[in-house]
Amino acid sequence: MAEAVIEERQLLKSLRWYDGFVIALANPGFLLGSLGYSVGDLGGWGAVLLWGISAFIAVFLNTIYSELATMFPEKSGGMALYAHEGWRKYTTLVGPIATFGYWIGWSVVLSVFGLFIGQIIQGAWFPGSPIGSPLGDGYFSSGGAQVGLPQLIGIGLVVAVWLSTSSARASG
Repeated sequence: MAEAVIEERQLLKSLRWYDGFVIALANPGFLLGSLGYSVGDLGGWGAVLLWGISAFIAVFLNTIYSELATMFPEKSGGMALYAHEGWRKYTTLVGPIATFGYWIGWSVVLSVFGLFIGQIIQGAWFPGSPIGSPLGDGYFSSGGAQVGLPQLIGIGLVVAVWLSTSSARASG
């Protein structure tokens, strides 16, 4: 009789506290850049209140996230995975919904930032070219939808990010 051999695998825990600190520094760079604008718009005390409330919420969410990571030490992590593991004895629908919500949030942000970066590039280097919105004449037109340089740059950026993440997933 044939027997299946199951290989025992575990995640490597090789990050130190300093590694986590440096990884966390990469995330809020744009937030620190916006600090001056929030002081200008809200005043000193308004900005302190806004940033204090934001820091409190962040500490609260990180505490919850660390508790979930402690509950499921054999899992690689992620809110969608933790939602699936936490709710699967009641329903298996929460995991796919959380995964879709996480995916759609990143996709919308990538597409909006891609369009925004495309408009900045067009304004800086191609100021006389048409914008490509439904209100004006774009480079390409398909019925009511018109695509100009910002949309093409935005689509290119989204495709580049998608290709880089899928190739990283395939290789490692």
